[in-house]
Amino acid sequence: MGRLPSTERGISLVEALVALAIMAFGTLAVLGVQTTLRFNSDIAKQRGEAVRIAQETLEAVRASVETLADYDAIVSAAAADVAGYDVANTTYQVAQSVVDAAEGDIHAPRRKAVVIDVTWQDRTDQTQSVRLSAALQGTPPALAGSLLVNSDGTGVRRPRGRHPAVPVEAIDIGDGTNSRFQPPGAGVSWVFNNTTGFITQVCTGDACTAFNARLLAGFVRFSANPAAPSNAAEAENPLGASMPVELTVVQSAPADQAGSQACFETQQPLYVAYYCAVPLGTGDRWSGRSLVVHPDIVALLGDATAGKWRVCRYTPKLGHYLVPSEMSNEEHPLDYVNVRTSLVNQNFLMIGAGDGTTAFTCPNETDNTGVLEFIDGDTYRHQPAS
Repeated sequence: MGRLPSTERGISLVEALVALAIMAFGTLAVLGVQTTLRFNSDIAKQRGEAVRIAQETLEAVRASVETLADYDAIVSAAAADVAGYDVANTTYQVAQSVVDAAEGDIHAPRRKAVVIDVTWQDRTDQTQSVRLSAALQGTPPALAGSLLVNSDGTGVRRPRGRHPAVPVEAIDIGDGTNSRFQPPGAGVSWVFNNTTGFITQVCTGDACTAFNARLLAGFVRFSANPAAPSNAAEAENPLGASMPVELTVVQSAPADQAGSQACFETQQPLYVAYYCAVPLGTGDRWSGRSLVVHPDIVALLGDATAGKWRVCRYTPKLGHYLVPSEMSNEEHPLDYVNVRTSLVNQNFLMIGAGDGTTAFTCPNETDNTGVLEFIDGDTYRHQPAS
């Protein structure tokens, strides 16, 4: 009988080779992914170690600043190997770059820019790097930390532990709470309370009586060139020779204000310093205007007489004349209102009145058109005021 045809079939050699090739390509892809993952994991580990090295180096620089000498010693350093980080299959190098802010400018803040660079070679021998930077201030960390201490409302540091209004020349009378000051050329002396800066007694020799008063003090400076208008730059550092002037306080006396002010002046080559004790009475306040007294001060704003003088006052606010309430008593207004504290640095500048034709104006930064911050060269008309 005849053979029946078979339904079973095998695979050819070609088909086997194709299947083997497909399997090989798939295996290579898996191996490639594993290699990439291993490489990226290695880089991530190395970068983490590098960031840690940079942070430790930067914090060590910060922690080294305990004195200004330590701050000055922070300088650039060349790249050097870092020991103790051999677990990341590489060797790290750290470099430190330091740049002073506004180098050569004596008015620049004590600040340095510090840059930390960490470099290493990865598995493919490619250079990798991490950079951290920070600004360092020339201040010991302990002092910077004191900014977190709650204030008691007074100055952190006072001259000789006293209120800033107490003249530096005042001598502690021995009880730690009061100081005695004799104004230049005066036959009397005043006793200040070290805590409040108030004048509590007036003394002639060893005999003292109660005196409820507040100090009003400052300086009078003089333009170096009264024949021409002064400018703001000159107002910041006037070099004119001083001349004898007097200060007086014209009080707009409330009903409870009693007594009279006493002012004393001392003339130095470039300035006149003045000290006034202004009595308060039962209301513990005074109001009024301080005036510079000299026979050659003009009385009218438009007076341009050559050889005459006008008085300017240093003030941070120039637009206050029509709105006096914008100024505090400490900012040296035209008229003081309800003064309860002692006032210092109530300073004046005397300039030429004019050249015979043009009346000169008090120097400032904006020609009397704006309200400015505290700037040494800003003055405003005082005598005459209008």
